[in-house]
Amino acid sequence: MENNTEVEYPPVFSHSVKIDQTAKGARVTVHVHANEGKEAMCQAIDLYKQTIEDLTKNNLQVAPIEEGKSK
Repeated sequence: MENNTEVEYPPVFSHSVKIDQTAKGARVTVHVHANEGKEAMCQAIDLYKQTIEDLTKNNLQVAPIEEGKSK
């Protein structure tokens, strides 16, 4: 009798978008994995911008960016 013990792993994704709904509107967080830093940065910015644009086009409120508090 043969013992097949292959382990199946879940798929690995290179991009993710998280949209949290707050009282002030949607807050967007993106994550990008890439082999090059510049590539990851450009993809993250593009994904963030496209997500904000899509939310706005669908008449969904986007939370304003709050200024950091100085110490």
